[in-house]
Amino acid sequence: MNIRKLLTRLVSLVLIAVFLPTVAMADTWYLEDGSITVSATESGQNVSQGGVTKADSAPVIRNRDSSASTTNNVTIKADTGATANVTLEDTNIDTTGGAGSKGAGDAAVRTEGAGNVNLNVELDNTLQSGNTHAGVEKGNGGNLTIGSGSGSGQLVATGGSSGAGIGGGENTGAENITITGGDIFATGNGGGVYVENRGSSFNMSGSAAVSDNTASGSGGGVYVNCSTFTMNAGTISGNETTGANSDGGGVCVAGLDNDTSTFTMKNGTISGNSAKNGGGVYVAKGTATTTVSGSVQITDNWKNGTLNTGTGVYENGSANNLYLFAYETDKVLKTVTIGGDLTGAKIGITTSRTPTASSPVQIATGAQDGVDYTKIFTPDMTDYTVTKTDTTLYLSAHTHDWEYSVSADNQTII
Repeated sequence: MNIRKLLTRLVSLVLIAVFLPTVAMADTWYLEDGSITVSATESGQNVSQGGVTKADSAPVIRNRDSSASTTNNVTIKADTGATANVTLEDTNIDTTGGAGSKGAGDAAVRTEGAGNVNLNVELDNTLQSGNTHAGVEKGNGGNLTIGSGSGSGQLVATGGSSGAGIGGGENTGAENITITGGDIFATGNGGGVYVENRGSSFNMSGSAAVSDNTASGSGGGVYVNCSTFTMNAGTISGNETTGANSDGGGVCVAGLDNDTSTFTMKNGTISGNSAKNGGGVYVAKGTATTTVSGSVQITDNWKNGTLNTGTGVYENGSANNLYLFAYETDKVLKTVTIGGDLTGAKIGITTSRTPTASSPVQIATGAQDGVDYTKIFTPDMTDYTVTKTDTTLYLSAHTHDWEYSVSADNQTII
């Protein structure tokens, strides 16, 4: 074990002892010894492996040798009113070679039950699930909170074919997911994070990252429908959508089923993503809403971009950052709400409706006096400019005032 891993493990054990409720000292469970099930009830928490069940309120699950993956997986069950607490430390799970119900591997980590799950990650953890499964597959009805007590833990959660990095299984949304810190990378062919249930939420903060995802539908990085997505910090990059009618390479804020979908971006970066429309963020029809504040960055996203395999981000397409949709020309275009100070913010903007000299297109409300919004909101196409009337911002077509003089012989324009 190298010095970094030893020191980080000592710190994580101290944090476990201090912050997690303990009725039994935290034990270490090795995945090479078999799949592990953690079961939490209101009366306590047990861990089962290989026919042995033991009370353990703060188990640490790891590989003896993380350089070699195991097909053994982790199931975390939390009953109503209970919270399961689990630490993954230097794990390497790849279930693609396992025997799942559909002939492919199961989820590397799956949560179940009606309660809450706290998943702490320390050192370097790699999770690869089988086809149709998310890397971390959320099946519990309560909250799923993923973070790192030391602040330096890393989790790379990769879904199998049609599976999100973090979320539900194939064609299934998840709800109430919070990523609080550590380096969390959600990667999947079904999008990075898929949240779709009435009243559900997804939150990003700290150094959380959603990157390197490909979705055939909308929402390469994050898809939110009938839900709330709050981005307090973090990065969404290197994601794309590939379908003919897919939008939102970084984030798709859908507005289906007449239920509100809300995206609030208070900080963080969305860049290097690609889609048909909304390479960075796509704000769809219906009840989808977007609010921005802080030093948010929505730049360098593309329509039909090309992946740079060296950097892992998309580039060289047509600039297409924050895309505001209008279903029909007589319907109100989607707009952005300015929710506070935007010092240091950069937001590229595209609208589905084309501005003209006589008909500028509204893009934002909540603008304040004394702020130069032309340095914050930048048209993705150079033919336009951002203008302000009262508290409303518009995307306007450039106008030119030309003056001509005719020479005395009426032959030359000067």
